[in-house]
Amino acid sequence: MYMPNKPAKHGIKLMCLTDAHNSYFLNSYIYVGKNSNEMTLSDEERKFTKPTQSVLRLTAPISGSNRNITADYWFSSAELVRELRTLTYTGTLKKNKREVPKQFLPDKTREVGSSMYGFTDDMTVVPLLSMHHSKCTDATNNKPEIIFYNATKSGMDTMDLKYAN
Repeated sequence: MYMPNKPAKHGIKLMCLTDAHNSYFLNSYIYVGKNSNEMTLSDEERKFTKPTQSVLRLTAPISGSNRNITADYWFSSAELVRELRTLTYTGTLKKNKREVPKQFLPDKTREVGSSMYGFTDDMTVVPLLSMHHSKCTDATNNKPEIIFYNATKSGMDTMDLKYAN
């Protein structure tokens, strides 16, 4: 695969599921092109977006385990959160995604350090979380307690470092 923003411009792209705490390699597949996410998926699952297909394929072995999945903005969507069912999800969203309500977009009139919460039956948006469902702010830093994305996103980064050399 050609990756113009990487030091080594060509390489093999692995889609991986790793443990956030110890970087244990749980599941992966080699991305071999446009439809490689669809392998092992049902006809119904193939109707989803490519990022959702990727997460569904990677999390199949842990489905039903009530674990939390953390991923970056490329994977994040309301569609994915709904399809994970017995898994919870924490992720980031780019502000240009249609799923982000206009009220949550940057606004110069909003007080610095303030937090907004949005709730549906199965999701909380602070940006996008499905694990927690209440307004709780940490008194020490005035940040929403449900934002723990930074604490759980490092599994893949640590694994990358181990295999970079």
